[in-house]
Amino acid sequence: MIDRHQIDSSFRLRNIFLAIALGFVVLVIALLVGGGAPTRSAPGLPDAGLTVGWLVPLLLMANFLIEFALVGYSLAAVLFFPDEDGALGSSAFRFIRKVPMVAFAWLVLNSVLLAVKASYEIGIPFREVLNFATLSSYATAIPQGNAMLWQIFIAALILGISALTFRVRGAAVTLVLALLIFLPPAIQSHSSASGNHELAIGGLFIHIGASALWVSGVFALIAMRRESLSLEIALPRFSTLALWCVSAIAISGVIVSALHIGSFHGLASKYALLLLVKVLALAFLVLIGVRHRAAMKSRVLDGSSAAFIRLISAEVLIMFVAVGTAVALAQTQPPVPRVPIAYPSAELIAGTPMPPAPTLAHVLFRSDLDGFALSFILISTILYLKGVRKLTRRGDHWPIGRTIGFLLGLSVFGYSTSGGLGDYAHFAFSFHMVAHMIIVSLVPIGLVLGAPVTLALRALPAGKHPGERGARGILNSAIHSKVARFYAHPVVALIIFDGSLFVLYLTPAFGHLMVSHIGHVFMNFHFLGAGIIFFYLIIGVDPSPRRIPHLVRIVLLFAAMSIHAFFSIAIMSSSGALDGGYFASLHRPWWIDLLNDQRTGGELGWSLGEVPIVIALVALFTQWIKDDAREAKRLDRAADRAVSKGEDDELAKYNAHLSKLASKDALVAKNSVANPDESQNE
Repeated sequence: MIDRHQIDSSFRLRNIFLAIALGFVVLVIALLVGGGAPTRSAPGLPDAGLTVGWLVPLLLMANFLIEFALVGYSLAAVLFFPDEDGALGSSAFRFIRKVPMVAFAWLVLNSVLLAVKASYEIGIPFREVLNFATLSSYATAIPQGNAMLWQIFIAALILGISALTFRVRGAAVTLVLALLIFLPPAIQSHSSASGNHELAIGGLFIHIGASALWVSGVFALIAMRRESLSLEIALPRFSTLALWCVSAIAISGVIVSALHIGSFHGLASKYALLLLVKVLALAFLVLIGVRHRAAMKSRVLDGSSAAFIRLISAEVLIMFVAVGTAVALAQTQPPVPRVPIAYPSAELIAGTPMPPAPTLAHVLFRSDLDGFALSFILISTILYLKGVRKLTRRGDHWPIGRTIGFLLGLSVFGYSTSGGLGDYAHFAFSFHMVAHMIIVSLVPIGLVLGAPVTLALRALPAGKHPGERGARGILNSAIHSKVARFYAHPVVALIIFDGSLFVLYLTPAFGHLMVSHIGHVFMNFHFLGAGIIFFYLIIGVDPSPRRIPHLVRIVLLFAAMSIHAFFSIAIMSSSGALDGGYFASLHRPWWIDLLNDQRTGGELGWSLGEVPIVIALVALFTQWIKDDAREAKRLDRAADRAVSKGEDDELAKYNAHLSKLASKDALVAKNSVANPDESQNE
């Protein structure tokens, strides 16, 4: 057992303050060396002053520290303590109750940061910014201010939810929101202006999110130093989490850095020098992580915490060096060499260069990598194959057809978002419609036939502590929750599957979503989720909170087919543009008849939407036949068991029951004939 008094005596809070101070020092040095330090504007240009200029990165550093605390407390409540049948334990509850205070501190700090950034970026003295008109204009009209406004909204949600939650699922929602708070600034960062916009934004968010989980995990371990026995649970879990975070940080960091530097010439820049410092810090942290695992296995879990204290102290120091360098990198202009392009306005609007006129070769072999979609595909593939490997190692059988179906579904999703189809979907309505019809109708068929939930239930570990559900129990509880039953209702699934088409395409929402990268990401994953919910009910082999008869599933499929046909007709008969002028603003040199392209999209959406329905019908009839065959075999086995015991089987019992009812009816009829008056009185 870990001696908490030894931990308290070995690890003083001054180590934390030392690490924070070191992080700020590294930030200042990195800004001066890398060229990101604020300077006075040229004479005649607006200037907020050096004081305001230096306050921006310093407050951003403080902002990051508070965000790490938000993630850390939420992470500890969700992962580092055993739950009590879904409820937060006493220690986890104390941690989640600290989140509202941290969120309030974040809101106060960012209220100041909003005014400081407005002063610096607009170029006016700080005192002139302190009025509602200027601040509201900055927060709504300028992208950087709008990003902060979204962050404030997310922080307000975190404050409210964390103050009211008593269960693990509420803490999990808080954790997700705490990670999402890093997203708005990432969208407005240097990555948004670099080449391969979609890959850069997605890669940067994965990089920041993984880094936040890692740093916040260390923060949570430090905050848990007074919790007796808790480190014995938290350390192994953090070790696994850290391994995933390191992998994500390394892969995404290489991609984003390559996009920012742009060429070998960029390696000689000061920006590349700061990147080198960050890479070295990461390498040291990986080395410490390896030592950390060894110390944990050999000493910490046996009762000695000295090795853990020494390692985590060094880890915190190096982490804050990396954080300070990262904040400095965000304030330093990267050397992004840009090749002149023919249609710069189109790239500015769509976030990707204008492709040439579409041909079969271009559609098949071009690419425009989407960082969010590729991350989803990579993580899903690794988890699925890891689950299959675990079952195989312990001797359990997993059908190869399910694995092939799941991987094919992910591959088609990758082509529809990051392949040639995904590239042209930004520039022509017809390609956009084809891509989304494939995502909503074809990709989910492969995914649900791959039975990922069944695989997870068989591969995930159960709880190891009294009252703890474990990963398997949490997943099983989620499947049979009220929320799952709501979405598993046939009418709800049909409304989401087909109704969302009308809401997104026949309202101004489509035009607003098309001009935003996050809008594209939202549409991709919304349609994927809608398709998974629908086909999960129709042909899914995973456990379901509702048992729907096969006949009802067939009716549901034909209803979806009819509604989809009506939607396609509405698209084809539309006399105006549905995109709010988005495609017209691109000024593409090919397929200049936008209304004809829109009608073509409706026609293709109709025809392509019917193909997956037919595939689903075939799969549904196949499952129906197999279910009937299994039921017949079950009845036969029951009959054999009854005969072997000298008893009647189910069929014989049912026939006997019918015979008994017939005899009773005959007796009633006989009495009626024998006593007509008495029968009439009755």
